[in-house]
Amino acid sequence: MNTNMVASELGVSAKTVQRWVKQLNLPAERNELGHYSFTTEDVKVLKSVQKQISEGTAIQDIHVPQSTKKRTGFIVQKTTGDTERRIEQLEQKLDTLLQQRQDENELRIRITELERQLKQKAD
Repeated sequence: MNTNMVASELGVSAKTVQRWVKQLNLPAERNELGHYSFTTEDVKVLKSVQKQISEGTAIQDIHVPQSTKKRTGFIVQKTTGDTERRIEQLEQKLDTLLQQRQDENELRIRITELERQLKQKAD
């Protein structure tokens, strides 16, 4: 479940969910894009946090139910053939742009050298 879905379920903004996760160091996973990915257990913890806040508990005094899981890093999702092709296309475009930039730099150097030679002949 993503941040927007959880926020909708809790009736709060996505920023609020993100703030709770960060401030309370909650064990939410992140996907390869760095977005939070919540489990049912995570949502239960967030509901507990929300209840405590609604009862007037200060954020630093909130009791977070112990989770059996710990943050482990990123969730890597399998890429599809379309994704692979898109990555390949972008890499080709990048190579083309890098080659063009290198060519431009070489031309600038050549122009500078020719201008220097012309100036020497004029003097």
